[in-house]
Amino acid sequence: MEKYYLVSSNEDKLKEFKNILPEIKLKKGIDLKEVLSNSLDVILYKVLELGQEYNIVEDTILEIYIKGEWKELVDIRFLIEKGEISQYEGLKARWLTSLGVLKNEEIFVYRGIIDGVLSFNKYIKDSFGFDSFFYPNGKNKSLFELNKEGLKSNYSARHDALINFKQNNIYYQVLRKDVPIWNGSYQK
Repeated sequence: MEKYYLVSSNEDKLKEFKNILPEIKLKKGIDLKEVLSNSLDVILYKVLELGQEYNIVEDTILEIYIKGEWKELVDIRFLIEKGEISQYEGLKARWLTSLGVLKNEEIFVYRGIIDGVLSFNKYIKDSFGFDSFFYPNGKNKSLFELNKEGLKSNYSARHDALINFKQNNIYYQVLRKDVPIWNGSYQK
């Protein structure tokens, strides 16, 4: 098997990935620009921006079920920072993690998805991402609480995405040359 590196500028994500898949090599990288589009576009253009083969990039979003349809919150970090995330109290949600890797001029995308609900009853402002307000289905504990008990990887979209990567369960693949040049906006 080729030697892969997981590239991220987020130390917490690097630690989480190492806990989930100890054999993966980690490389602290730059904070890649993220296009303002859907989750598939975001991961494809992150792969292209990095441009290095066998280097895995990651992107995480939440989807919420609102007005009878699923809506992607690709800019979740900024909604949290602005304090606007609590407007989604009590809604069904999905934690979706995408991994993208360039290999032999093809981009491969792997995904993991965990269903849950959003609740801000025990919101902890300085917790990692949305851990303190995402409750996996069937659990009365947030990801933050599950992590404190060493159980978060049992309810982790990152874990599932890594397993799909390891087992080569491809969500999407495309030739590098077939991804058009991005002319749109970027997330803040």
